[in-house]
Amino acid sequence: CCSHDDGWGGGKGKGKWDDWSWGGKGKGKGKDTLRIPASQKIAWGETPYFGTMRAYYAEKNAGYIVCDEVYKMTGTEVYCFRKVVEKCGAGVGDLLIFFLHWSPRGQAQASSPILRLSASGEGNYALKGTFKATDQGYGFIQCPDTREFFGRDVYVSKEVAADFVAGQTVAFNMRVTRDFKPSATGLMVVDDTWEPVPADYSVTYEDPNYHAGASGKGGWGEGEQGYKKKRAAEATGEMMTGILRTFSENNNYGFIDCPEARERWGKDVWVVGHNLEEGPWREVGVKLQFEVALNEKGQPQAINVQGAVDEASKGDGAETWTPEEGADGAAAKRQRTEAWGADASEMAEALGAGGDFS
Repeated sequence: CCSHDDGWGGGKGKGKWDDWSWGGKGKGKGKDTLRIPASQKIAWGETPYFGTMRAYYAEKNAGYIVCDEVYKMTGTEVYCFRKVVEKCGAGVGDLLIFFLHWSPRGQAQASSPILRLSASGEGNYALKGTFKATDQGYGFIQCPDTREFFGRDVYVSKEVAADFVAGQTVAFNMRVTRDFKPSATGLMVVDDTWEPVPADYSVTYEDPNYHAGASGKGGWGEGEQGYKKKRAAEATGEMMTGILRTFSENNNYGFIDCPEARERWGKDVWVVGHNLEEGPWREVGVKLQFEVALNEKGQPQAINVQGAVDEASKGDGAETWTPEEGADGAAAKRQRTEAWGADASEMAEALGAGGDFS
């Protein structure tokens, strides 16, 4: 943990990195996504995820990111293609912030923009910028990469800033506070020609911190590829009905409002796109029948999904909802945010997004 006078009028701020992995909505893929600044995507209600790159496999041109929030949802790591991660030069052991995309098979994948926040290993740094002093004693680092992502400069505490002079070029690592403000965790003066060293993507490497039973946050331990492989969600054989509360074509997943499921498990039912046929089954408000499956955390997921028997039955067994329903719509947003976790709600409030991730 660490604490500091944050210089933004927020008083003391503290926390551990892994506490700040938020669940929610990611964005798809392609050139259009790459042109959208991360700060703009966040302002639109998309949620960034945080994690550590656990392994990279050169023969597959891909690796895996340990992300606690995704693990809570799916019991799996985040798959990361080389063409995505090499944009920021990150390697195994580095801390990352990224957006999420769900493949047609329901696999969680990292998508751009992606930023290397901290480089692993003593004396290694992920970012470069220019130090800026203030009359109050604390400082900031001006960095184009972080400003694109966060829309602001990187905070430097008074204790650290005292050793630096305005205008110096610095190498640094950083973390993110709970209210989504970047804060430097270590920095040093470097020559103007210095650049962060990118990972070597011709070499296969696994983080030893996640090997041979050394369990990390999220329950990683011994098993295939150096971690404990989590089981897929298990079918219960129990059929339920509900209303499709939200579905994103970009992210390829949504949530079903089912009062019976919420009463038993305390949240809406997660559904991946490959379980929903194209067309009317993906329209918000449609009534669906489904079999309940439970992941390793005991959270409900929908499989073997079928459409409503007829339009007249729409609303039986579950309340229908449309965005025009005012207070009911707001309640639906709260329910959907609860399904993603309290941290998502905290970040949405901090960003002024109101918790609407639709």
